[in-house]
Amino acid sequence: MGSMSDADVQVRALQLKVNLTTIDELGPELARGVRGLIRPSTLEAVERAAPLHWMPIELDVEIARAVQTCLGTAEGKRWATAALRKTIASPLLAPLRAVAVDVFRATPGNFLKFASRGWALLVRNGGELEIATLEPSGARLILRPLPPALRSMPYLISVCGALHAVIEEAGAVAASNVEIAPAGDHAVFSFTWRRRA
Repeated sequence: MGSMSDADVQVRALQLKVNLTTIDELGPELARGVRGLIRPSTLEAVERAAPLHWMPIELDVEIARAVQTCLGTAEGKRWATAALRKTIASPLLAPLRAVAVDVFRATPGNFLKFASRGWALLVRNGGELEIATLEPSGARLILRPLPPALRSMPYLISVCGALHAVIEEAGAVAASNVEIAPAGDHAVFSFTWRRRA
């Protein structure tokens, strides 16, 4: 099988639209600053797209970079958590969440088992997200293969923040880290969590 080009990696317009809405919720001044770092052609393409339309992943990477440039890593991660919480409530992912809640006990580990399905619904040709280790208070997830288009730390940090939303859905708070493997062929997301007080 030949290798995929970056053009083959795509994201649902729904996620991009949610990302822009979440930027706007930062307040007028911050939103202007973040949007000012995003190309007008990107903003226009996202706003015109139908929610289930597939769009180039580079647009999502551009948005993540703009957010982290303005907000920094920690706040950028919180922004990504807020954005994915909205996406989880959307018609695209709400059925998956309902199955996770109705069929399985609401624990971070059980919810993370569904993260790979959510990733596949939102990102096409972006590798597979799989659980490498799962413990009662932590997990390691691997995204592989890692296409060149996704080898952006701001983007991977936003994915890490988005995975926080999955853990929060199960009533926990998490600490996390993401690293790109030295060979560049995969990313490792590490989480520890505790039940929300």
